[in-house]
Amino acid sequence: HNGRYVRVKSILLQFSDEQKSALEFIQKKFTGDAGEEYVKQLREALVFGNVDGSLDIPALLTDKLGLEVYKSNPDYDPKKPASDPADKESGTNYPYIPNEDYDPEKDDDSKKWVSEPFLDVIVELGKAIEGVNESAAKDYDKKYASLSGYDSSSEAYQVGKQMFINQKKAELFEDWIYSVNDDSGMFGGTEYTETPVGNSSDYVVEYTALVRQLLSDNGTAGSVKVDTTSGKSFIDGVVTTTAKVGEEDIVTIYTSTEGNISFIVNDFGVHIVMLTTVPVDFGYNGDINDSNKHYTVEENVDFDMEQYNPNKYSKDELAQIREYNSFYILKETAYIAFDEETGKAITVREKIGEGVQDTYDEYVYSEHSKKLYSMYGEKLFDKKDDKEPAKGYADYKFELTLHKSVYNSIIKRYKF
Repeated sequence: HNGRYVRVKSILLQFSDEQKSALEFIQKKFTGDAGEEYVKQLREALVFGNVDGSLDIPALLTDKLGLEVYKSNPDYDPKKPASDPADKESGTNYPYIPNEDYDPEKDDDSKKWVSEPFLDVIVELGKAIEGVNESAAKDYDKKYASLSGYDSSSEAYQVGKQMFINQKKAELFEDWIYSVNDDSGMFGGTEYTETPVGNSSDYVVEYTALVRQLLSDNGTAGSVKVDTTSGKSFIDGVVTTTAKVGEEDIVTIYTSTEGNISFIVNDFGVHIVMLTTVPVDFGYNGDINDSNKHYTVEENVDFDMEQYNPNKYSKDELAQIREYNSFYILKETAYIAFDEETGKAITVREKIGEGVQDTYDEYVYSEHSKKLYSMYGEKLFDKKDDKEPAKGYADYKFELTLHKSVYNSIIKRYKF
């Protein structure tokens, strides 16, 4: 794999329409470096409120502080017209959970639905993910521990168990996407792909910072929390750390200490991220410093390090850029997939062997064997007798000894 890219799922808890409109107005009014910093502080206040009361809040924002989240109605049918609590004749097909105390004659539209403070939602999600760690482990044992050949001390089964747990965590996260997420691009099982450190990104800088920090601190699927060892207390239950993107962008990452989930604030609202697909997963194949890791790392000599100004990056940052843009080469012993039938983690060698065998079966023992003949020529085949072959059998007979040598050669030479 060329570089430490990663795929993720994410949840956006977006600002209300009123908050977004107010923020856009403020951004146009305050410009320059000082203005941009002030806008960031106001944006933060739209999420957390005026934390210590020291921030000068424009009148336009005073009644819009604090991010609230609407949860989707699990009984909502998107194929039918959405109902409106303000119109009692519209039915009960509500897109969100309706507020039973809402009075259309007295309350504004924001009171139509049941809302929760965003931090409560994050804590609830975090506890649900932690619960999966325990429940999925029990489900795995119940499903696979009694099977013939199962060995809890085997690395293949230990890694397989972690793959199983991480998959269940991703499935839970997917459920929450449909419950609280406001990013329409994340529905339908979508994953976003983030580039390695030092490269341009398709996403806003805050999002990029969180994804890359999760990868740097954890290196494995299922991760939702950055390392907070050097974190600073922000408010009760939240600590902050920082991450650098590019030459100058310093991003604040917030972590709920009760929910054990990290998140960022950007112009859209609050983003939560889970790493879901990590090529060369350190959790399955060993950390970069593990002498027994199932991969090697080779520097990409064609990667242009001269594009990075040494006056803008520290030595450690330059070393990370070089490392994260290297070639990560899986060994045949590397774990890359999960076997649903046995509960084992599948290695590169097993996957290749399975693929080669499937190809052999398809081409040699099927009517498509002529394709092999045209590829490899007469030397690999003995013609059958003059009788017409039965339908479904090969027109030519593959020499078993040659097949064995070709098969072993592929296994030996095929490297990731």
